[in-house]
Amino acid sequence: MSTVISFTNQKGGVGKTTFSTQLAYYLATTKKKKVLFIDMDAQGSASETLLAGTALTGTPSEHLFNNDLDSLTVQTTEQGIDLIGSNQSAEAYDVEALPIEQVMNPHKWVSSILKNYDYVIIDCPPSLGRRLIGSLIMTDFVMLPSAVPRPTGWWGSMPQGFFPC
Repeated sequence: MSTVISFTNQKGGVGKTTFSTQLAYYLATTKKKKVLFIDMDAQGSASETLLAGTALTGTPSEHLFNNDLDSLTVQTTEQGIDLIGSNQSAEAYDVEALPIEQVMNPHKWVSSILKNYDYVIIDCPPSLGRRLIGSLIMTDFVMLPSAVPRPTGWWGSMPQGFFPC
């Protein structure tokens, strides 16, 4: 059975995409694990990174929310990572307007292929919504990258990297 790990934070720019793609690459290339990467962020940065200029030909992640899905097609990247990507279309953003009941559909469709993978890595959007809920329903573990702000107050003048405890 596969382990599903979602990278999420409501704030953008904290490293969700960077950490998730690097973990997928590490598991696939160094540990020789079978990895499925699901890009649930409509911005599609992880898909862009993993596809390295190649067009998305597999099932886009927004289709996982459909009530009927004829087939689920994953796309294998040059790194050997299977991808359910995001294609940065207007349709990708329309997922947030779907009925809330449809957030269970990604789990329904992806569960049929989980047995083929050691790990499933999900890059979540930086917002609350159906894409995030659909991701978390499938998830075993959540990684929450965060940026630590520079301290302020009396210790704000301390050298960078010094944090009094």
